[in-house]
Amino acid sequence: MARPKKTSPDAIKRVFTTGDVAKMFGVTRITVNRWVDIGKIKGFNLPDSNDRRIPVESLFEFVEANRIPKALDASGEPLNN
Repeated sequence: MARPKKTSPDAIKRVFTTGDVAKMFGVTRITVNRWVDIGKIKGFNLPDSNDRRIPVESLFEFVEANRIPKALDASGEPLNN
């Protein structure tokens, strides 16, 4: 039997990869990288890497600023659309 999913503060996802964000919004990772480059969404590069991460707070701001239907629930988990 599968365990129920925890929703404790430790279980909340705080950052997402560009791939995660691309899936949520139905775009490519290149598009997400461009959004970060032009400041449309806040993100950061990992040290010594080209990989980027997008904080969950930045996703909420992006969704509100662009009037996008909610892609995340309050815990930062993707909604099943």
